[in-house]
Amino acid sequence: MIWHFDDNKTGKLSLPEFRHLWNKIKEWEAVYVKHDSDLSGTMNVHEMRLALDEAGFHLNRQLSEAITSKYRDSHLVIDFDNFLSCMVQLEAIFRKCQEYDRVGAGMINMTQKQWMQIATLT
Repeated sequence: MIWHFDDNKTGKLSLPEFRHLWNKIKEWEAVYVKHDSDLSGTMNVHEMRLALDEAGFHLNRQLSEAITSKYRDSHLVIDFDNFLSCMVQLEAIFRKCQEYDRVGAGMINMTQKQWMQIATLT
């Protein structure tokens, strides 16, 4: 988690980097609590899809289900820890992709090396 928010890659968070991370955690916690509609302390597939959308990750059904499948436990639900891990990973992917989408078209063109950097980043 720290690595993804360590913008200057010093191996530790500066105060502004820490504030950014802390604000994101609080934001994601509010999304999690809001979409845990059955108050179980976990999220099912439907709740997760709504939470992803509210968090700004507008994904199609197939991608939402793939992400949910990656982060769910043996009871097919996502706890807060796994939800945070998912949010950090998506935040890193989206941020990196925005760097490559220079014109804001929602499409990127990258080399294999660039793709590998994003894939291994997460």
